[in-house]
Amino acid sequence: MADEISREALLIYLDNIRTLETIIHESDRKTIEINDEISKKKNIIMQRLETKPSVPSLPLSELDDGFNSWKNPQTVKVSGIMIIILGIIILFMALQMKELFWVAGIFVIIGISMIRKSITMQRNDDMRYAYYNREYELYETRLADYNNHVNELMGKVADMKKKPFEHIKEMKREKDEMSELLKQAYSANIIPLQFRNIQGVYYLYDYLSTSSQSLSSALMQCNLDAIKQKLDEMINLQSEAIVQQAQANAALYEQNQRILETAQATMENTAVAAKYAQITAVNSELSLRLQRKQLAYQRAEFWLN
Repeated sequence: MADEISREALLIYLDNIRTLETIIHESDRKTIEINDEISKKKNIIMQRLETKPSVPSLPLSELDDGFNSWKNPQTVKVSGIMIIILGIIILFMALQMKELFWVAGIFVIIGISMIRKSITMQRNDDMRYAYYNREYELYETRLADYNNHVNELMGKVADMKKKPFEHIKEMKREKDEMSELLKQAYSANIIPLQFRNIQGVYYLYDYLSTSSQSLSSALMQCNLDAIKQKLDEMINLQSEAIVQQAQANAALYEQNQRILETAQATMENTAVAAKYAQITAVNSELSLRLQRKQLAYQRAEFWLN
């Protein structure tokens, strides 16, 4: 079937598909570039953020030390009082047994020492908690400043994202439209499935436009997987120029349209005429889209620059 389409029409068809594949390819590439640029700018903005304030550690309180009750000033105080009471009891007993006087004295002295120690321990605890409270108030102030700074920077990030996201949304819409048009072009079933991709179309157009060989010959002689890397390099080098050239050649599209319409009108084979009709419709629609000043991915280029 493909061989029944004129070589001229076949090249127009392949050129249109190549342009559509390239626009989709460039839209994907620009979307990745924009997302990378957004991440880069976001990182630059967020680098201005200082380290988040850390919560001050609760002081190691002797009051809260349940592992060693003798470090608890309240326990020490109560114990001291009890020892003093015990010393007083012994003192009364010593009225009967004079040898107990020195025992009572020792108990009283120990009790008083323990009470004094508990007072000192309590004072130290109070000082530590007072310091902790001051530090916590300072932490809350710093945290509030930090959160305000975060909100300010996130606002800048949101504003920074707004414009490129508009570009991404527009490129997605245009890519979907071009993909539908490409699907329509491929549905003519002129080239095999394995060549219905950007590498395959670049290869076929380059092969047929630089030789007098047929499409069948181009298909038979190509190991697409073997030359894919070379084709990818070619696409990266030529893609921008190919679309720009297509945009500049509005008159050529009109000429191609007349060629295709004439071929379609004079074709007696209805199946081949249907293929011409599909090629003609794609050429007409693509021509209208290329007449716009810029494609979405090209407008996005201004933001990247």
